[in-house]
Amino acid sequence: MSSKKLSAGDYIDSRCTRCRVITNHTIVAMVADRVVRVQCNTCGGMHNYHAPKAEKSERAKPPRRAEPAKTSKNTRSSRVSAVALDPVSGREKTVAL
Repeated sequence: MSSKKLSAGDYIDSRCTRCRVITNHTIVAMVADRVVRVQCNTCGGMHNYHAPKAEKSERAKPPRRAEPAKTSKNTRSSRVSAVALDPVSGREKTVAL
């Protein structure tokens, strides 16, 4: 990393709002040690400084969860239930078979 202190007129990489890519810019304004405004050396557009984002390929992707093996057997309990119509209330109810 460079130990040179940045100042107005220096070149810096920034995300250009007009070009929509990271390009070389000239620093136009600073507040304390922070770059505030830059001018694109490609299109000439002047805008606030936007630090370049990290590449998407560098970010670690979360590991994919393995799906459980599918079996042809019924893995639920041996108890089977069915839906029946209650003759008194007319509502459906679950009945164990």
